[in-house]
Amino acid sequence: MTSRCLMLIVAAALLVGCVSDEPHKKLGTQPANVQPSRLGVWATLPEDTDANGYLDTVDVTVYVSSDAYAAPIAVPGSFEFKLLGKSGKELAKWDIPEAKAAQSIRRMQVGPGYLFRLSMLEVGSDAVEAQAVNLAAEFRPKSGNAVHSPLTALQFGKIRK
Repeated sequence: MTSRCLMLIVAAALLVGCVSDEPHKKLGTQPANVQPSRLGVWATLPEDTDANGYLDTVDVTVYVSSDAYAAPIAVPGSFEFKLLGKSGKELAKWDIPEAKAAQSIRRMQVGPGYLFRLSMLEVGSDAVEAQAVNLAAEFRPKSGNAVHSPLTALQFGKIRK
């Protein structure tokens, strides 16, 4: 056995045995009156749900978080999403009222997440030229200040001739 092989075996054995001696701390329940300070949006690739050659629908998962709590939070409030095209032109806008937002909460492994299906067909037309777009999201809590997510880059519009 070469010395290199022996070193790899020893290194692998050491890595397998690495375990933290620190106990896991329980996070506890979400504090009452916690205020949102950040918003994160994750989107799927857009789909052409009506098979007309134009991308029209995207599924998004949104996490609301606070500087005062280590996990995502669920608080009463509403959402607004905007699909912004070239030069910031608004191509679509979705307003999600508080009641609908509350219904969209799902228990995720990291904490509560909001799941939405945003379709251009519900708010206008999908017949736009192929282009890179940005999805902007805003959460307006029932009490406190609104929070915005970083823009999420997507591709929308015509996909075939």
